Order: sequence, then C-alpha cells, then structure tokens
Amino acid sequence: MGAWAKGCALPQTLDQAVEPSWIALWTDESGDTMKRWIGGRDLFSLPPYLVDDAALLWAESLQPKRREEWIAEWGPKCDSSCAGWAELEARLPIGERWTPYLLQPILGRMDRVQAAQSVLDHALLSEVDDELVPFFQEWADRITESDPASLRGGWAGWLIGRMEEEESRGVERSEVEALMERLSLWGIQGDLWWKLANLSPHADLQNQILVRGAVAERDWSAASTALEDWEEGGVADTHQLTFHSLSSKVSARFGRVDDALFHLEWMATHGGGEDGLYRKGGFFFALGRTTEAEETYTRYLSRYPKGRRADLVRYHLFRMGMADDESESALAWLLETADPDLAPHRLYWAYRLLGDEASRDELLSQFPTSFHALFVREYDFERFDLWKAIFPDEGEGNLDLEEGMEWVELILPKIALAESKWRLRTGGESVAWRVAHSRLLFRLFEGIKASSVAFSLLTDPERLEMDRESQLGILRLVWPRFWDEELEDATQASGVEPNLLRALIKRESAWQPNARSGAGALGLVQMMPSTGKGVAEGLGEDWGELTTDLQDPAKSLRWGSTYLQGLLDRYEGDIPAALYAYNAGPSRADRWLESFPRDDYQIDADPLRLLTIPIAESRIYVRAIHAHWWVYSWEESVE
Repeated sequence: MGAWAKGCALPQTLDQAVEPSWIALWTDESGDTMKRWIGGRDLFSLPPYLVDDAALLWAESLQPKRREEWIAEWGPKCDSSCAGWAELEARLPIGERWTPYLLQPILGRMDRVQAAQSVLDHALLSEVDDELVPFFQEWADRITESDPASLRGGWAGWLIGRMEEEESRGVERSEVEALMERLSLWGIQGDLWWKLANLSPHADLQNQILVRGAVAERDWSAASTALEDWEEGGVADTHQLTFHSLSSKVSARFGRVDDALFHLEWMATHGGGEDGLYRKGGFFFALGRTTEAEETYTRYLSRYPKGRRADLVRYHLFRMGMADDESESALAWLLETADPDLAPHRLYWAYRLLGDEASRDELLSQFPTSFHALFVREYDFERFDLWKAIFPDEGEGNLDLEEGMEWVELILPKIALAESKWRLRTGGESVAWRVAHSRLLFRLFEGIKASSVAFSLLTDPERLEMDRESQLGILRLVWPRFWDEELEDATQASGVEPNLLRALIKRESAWQPNARSGAGALGLVQMMPSTGKGVAEGLGEDWGELTTDLQDPAKSLRWGSTYLQGLLDRYEGDIPAALYAYNAGPSRADRWLESFPRDDYQIDADPLRLLTIPIAESRIYVRAIHAHWWVYSWEESVE
C-alpha cells in the first residue's frame, strides 16, 4: 500500500475504496500521503472534479514563492476549491503592502456569501491600507440581513474597528447613526453595540444605541435604564418614532400595559402606523382583550389593505372569529388572504366549513405533506394515496453520480461537499447532485442545511423522472432515520412512541447532534442544560460536562425521550399539550388548557383546537411535529 502513495492508480471499486487501509491513506490528518501521491502524478490524470482540489492540496506543501505561483495559475481556474485557494492566498506572507490582485480572480468564481467571507478573512488578517478601504467597504455594503449570522457579525465588527481607528480624527454623528441602523438591520447582538455607543459624539445617540443593544440582548433592565437616560437628556425629533417603539417593548416586558399602549398609539398616529397598529392589535390579543384587538386589526386593514402584514392581520381575525364561533365571518377573512404560506389553511377550512371537496382535493394534491392535508388523511379521507400525491409519476432515472464520485463522497466528504455546492451554484442542480449534497451535509452534521436541500426535492419536477427506488431514497432523505438502535433503546425505556420522537428531533435539530439554539438548548432534542441535569439525576445517571453530554446522541435521545414521556404523563397522553409544554414551558401549556379544555374537542390534534394556541411559534411547532409524526409512521409501510 505504501507504493500506491507514490503513484499507483486510484481505487477501482467502491468496495476497495472503503477498505480501512485506503481510508487511512486518504484521510491522514496532515494530508501528507495524498500530497506525496499527487506530487508523483499528472494532475490531469485524475477525475476532472478532483483536479483543482488535488492542486490545492499540493500547493499547501510548497514554499511561499512557489505557492504564490500556483495560486496565480490555479486560482482563476478553481471551481469547488475556490474557498481553499482564497484561504491559501490569505496565508501568504504579507509584504510591504497587500493588494487583492491574486484574490480578485478567485472571488469572481465564488458565490457572493462565500466571497464576502473570504474578503472578510483578508480584512481581519491584514492591516488595511487607506487605498484599500473602498475595496473592503464595497463588500461590507453587499451584506444583507439574510446572510449567515457569523458573516454579519464579522463585518459589523470590522466596520466598528475601522471607526475606532478613525476616532482620533473625529467621528461624525451621521456615520454613527448609519452604522447603528446597519447593526439593527443585521440583527447584531453582543458587545458591538456597546463599542459603537462609546464612539458616539452625542449623549442622546449613545443612549439610543445602548437601548437597542440591550433590547437585542433581551436585557430589559439595562434597556429600561438607558431609556430613562435617553428621555431625560432629550430625544431628537428624528428619533421619536424609534424611542416610542423601543419604549413600548420595554413597557410591555415589565407589565406596564397602559404605557405600552400609549407608545403604540403614538406610533400609529405619528408615521409608524403599520408597525404600531399591528403590534397594538397583537398586544390586545395577548391580553385577552379580543374586542379591542379586532377593532385595532380592522383599523390596520382600513389604512393598509396591502400592507406587508395585511394577510397576517386577516389570519388573526380569522382565528379570533373561530374562537368566538363566528365561522362564516372568520372564513371570509381567511379567504381574502393571498400569502402562499396560508394556502393549505385556506383550502382546509374551505373544505371543513363549506364542504368544498374541490378545495380538499387541491389541498391533498398540492400540499400533501402539510399538517392540514395529513390531518385529512389521518381522520377524514383514508383513501388519500400519499405516495401518489408526492410522486404522481415515475420514470427510469436514478441517483447515480458520475464514475468515481461515490468513493470521493465516502472517503473525502468535505471535498465532495464542496464539489456539490459548486455544481448546484453553477446550474448542475440535478436531483442526483442535490441528494448527494443533502446526504453529505447530514454526514458532516449539518442537518439543518441538509433538511432544507432535501425538502426542496419534493417539488422538483425531475423527481417524477426517477424510478421508484430513487423516489424512495428522496423520501427517506426528507424524513431520515439516524441512530435507530439508540433511539429504540431510549423509547423502549421511556415508553415514547419512536416515530413521535423522530418527528420531534426533525423539528428541533434536523438530526444535527451538535445543534445549539440561541437560548442555549443543545443536541438532537434541543434540551436546556438545567433540564438535562434534572433528567439525568432523575434517572440516577452521572452527568459531567452537560454541553458534551447533551450533544452525545445516545444521552440526548435517552434524556429527551424521558422528558417528553414525563410531559405526556403530566397531560394524560395529550400530545399537543405535551409538545406545547416542550416548546414553551409547562406553565404556558397549563394556562392554555385552563382557557381551552381538552374535553371540548373530540380529537386532540383538531386544527380548530390548535388554532387556540396563543404563541405563533408554538402553533407552528405543534402542527409541524404532528405532520412529521404521521409521515414517519406512514413511511414504515412504504416499500
């Protein structure tokens, strides 16, 4: 095998490629074996999709001058390895002055987010010459609120760092205001707000920045103190709307109902009507003051019939009407909506309230895996063929990739993932490549991204050209099953139905064992460390480093299953109540049951009942897990 490292052929079969001895050579941590092998070969004798990756691996072993020559030659020709070439360029010794001449051709072959990350890495690694500031500033201006949080945060930090460097010349108020708005738009959290506040040349602006930062961090006490200081020092006319908006949030948080309503009404009558009225209606609704909520929402629609939240307002009016047994007027509000996300709701309720079978058939054919369609299948229309709804036709296609790619996927998953990303970006969006991309993401513990890619396959027309085996492969990628043995052990011990736990995991972490939420929940079942500690102690198990324990699949499954069963016991098998408690806490579930008793409904998962869950996130959560549960249970019968 050592001779192979000096230049013999690639593995010829998949069985050979995955033998431990081959894998050991290819996955050597230092990469030396692969580099030596590449060094003894003509790069173009490799499979085409490996050439630039192999060149990059070899270039990493070269001396700086020779490495620079390779970057200049191979960088402009990169495809899946562009990020690696850009990173290699960033590690070159910096001379008297860095210029982007080597980087620019590489950036042109990367997608915007990837390129923006690469430019940021360069900005943070080198001292920025004044002449190059416009280059970096241009890339900062391309960042949007939908970009990854790490990218937004990195560029925000760089912009503030530049402002700190320029503080000696005096920072203009307008510059600070512009950066403040950018941090707000990007959803920045953390100490960057405090750094920006320290750069403000005016006390009122400093206080506003402190309030915004505290609200972003949910530090309500700090926000309240900064608001008082801001008001005492005087609020500029141009910032009155922002002041009242932030004041309404802080007042509501501290239960100062009249103050919150005053600030929201001020917004509604002073240029912030759409936001003010929407939030005021929602605040009344949360307080249980439904008549005033309805009046406020109706006022919103009279002023903003095509506002960005108009369909949400109509949906809330529908919910309130249904709660008041005014189904006819309630349905009228829902049927006025045009939001595509509400289409399953419109079709289901038109069928249920009007007996419109055409709406039912459209629901089942167009949205077969939605909660409402699956509820119909589960309780009202058993003749519904879910397979035919998802795959109404089939062909002779398959999910095979080109020759040799299978072993690259198994042995060098990161290189294969980069290749699949590049292919999808450049138009190679075949079902086979998207399946490979999703599969690789799952393998590399990026389940959230993997699930997004997999779910898109359910609406791809090419899925109908695949044979049944390939279609089944797509289905089981959208609703995957991992750690089956550990999951079965956990559910047998706790009593939880296995597919219900699978559905919860799909919603909570998308099967990503290292998942961590903004609130600090961890692992497959997204459990808070304090909860995990309590469950472990209840089971008589030792617990050490909870962060590590909760990201261990076996422990996460065991503890999550035990906790879920405890909630099911508490609510006497009421699955929606148990899921609501899992998501929002038992106290909220208790209050919900007091207001809307379980006995009022024949079916626990009745869509009419779930409409009454007051928290939107929890309503969506409970519906989603039921939908996943029904699909997982049905999937077992599919051959």
